[in-house]
Amino acid sequence: MRKPAFFIIAMFFVSIFAGCYESPIPLSSSRSAVIDEKLAGYWLSVPEAKDEKKIFLAVFKFNENEYLVSWREGEDDTILARGFITKIDNTNIMNVQNIKSLEKDDRTYVFFKYDFTGHDNLRVRILSGETSLLKNKKFKSSKEFYSYIKKNLGNDELFGKTVMFKPAKKISLEITP
Repeated sequence: MRKPAFFIIAMFFVSIFAGCYESPIPLSSSRSAVIDEKLAGYWLSVPEAKDEKKIFLAVFKFNENEYLVSWREGEDDTILARGFITKIDNTNIMNVQNIKSLEKDDRTYVFFKYDFTGHDNLRVRILSGETSLLKNKKFKSSKEFYSYIKKNLGNDELFGKTVMFKPAKKISLEITP
């Protein structure tokens, strides 16, 4: 039986990624991932609307293949995740796995396509679970998942809303009790 605190954390995680495609398997193995040094650092979102909360993002190199990813939306709790890059043609996709729980069912992946725009800004688009391309779609292996995404990579419907980030010198990502 799960504790109420975990339920609250899980609901927060779901609210941040509403509409994203979640998978129990990644696009590829982290062992084959490479580090994009340009991605490592502190980032602050550039909200499109005044009532939109800012997202504080920190991406740290964890080892030769993976990142530790930490983000907070507004004053909400900080989320910690493990991330690594899958490269499909010339597109970088970050596999992001929730690590707050050891429960296998809670350690699902979400996926972000990213690139850099002028002035070293970071542009991120989440893999959308709302599109007809992925709604109710399940994959048996990373190889099958990778092939499907590669085949549909040019379809703009595959990815959801764009979030822009600008570099930040340092941001606070405190975890409060």
